[in-house]
Amino acid sequence: FLVCVYVMFSKVGQIRLGQDDDRPEFSNFAWFSMLFSAGIGIGILFFGVAEPIFYLDNSGAFGYPNNPHADMAGATAIGHERAVDALRVTFFHWGFHGWAVYVIVGMSLAYFAYRKKLPLALRSALYPFIGDRIYGPIGHAVDLFGVLGCVFGVATSLGLGVSQMSVGLERLIGVDPGTQTQLILIALITVVSIVSALSGVGRGIKIISEWNIVVSILVVAFFLFGGPTAWLIGIFAESLG
Repeated sequence: FLVCVYVMFSKVGQIRLGQDDDRPEFSNFAWFSMLFSAGIGIGILFFGVAEPIFYLDNSGAFGYPNNPHADMAGATAIGHERAVDALRVTFFHWGFHGWAVYVIVGMSLAYFAYRKKLPLALRSALYPFIGDRIYGPIGHAVDLFGVLGCVFGVATSLGLGVSQMSVGLERLIGVDPGTQTQLILIALITVVSIVSALSGVGRGIKIISEWNIVVSILVVAFFLFGGPTAWLIGIFAESLG
């Protein structure tokens, strides 16, 4: 996080992630939409709800206190103080420092790919250290671990999302949330993802990402203005502070 702050406010932050005459291809809204949708996607929609509720719970259903931070602070009863601590722990998982890790990797990829014209791969970030050896076994190993990390991450998000959607369909229209429904959902999501990727960043991915953010904003607005608005704003500010 501190490295990111340094990069933002130092001379290094003035370096364009591209050639000197390059300009952004998309608007800020499109960029942020793709960052949030492709970066965390289903995870934020699932854990954005599940984590605060889990840390608010005080039943110890899993054999340990769900939120030892709140328990040690004396907020053992379900109420305002425990809700603040529940959000506080959630922010530790989804807050600025988590994004800082993504930023460092993203900047490294962008700098070496678009500024130095190296392959758009993790191996390129090692060029200042090992030079042309990035094209050898070390580079292959780095890229392999990078691909595996992405695959496992996407598989986890997809699995959680499909489970969530199948249960949602059961509650809404009575569809069986079993394996067959989940496999159909996985197939549909895979087809949409492939079509989106093949259509390019400027069309499929951008359009789907923007719609995703618009719908997410509408959902958040519904809960914000349909629920205890003043309390929700207050607890968010208090927890973040």
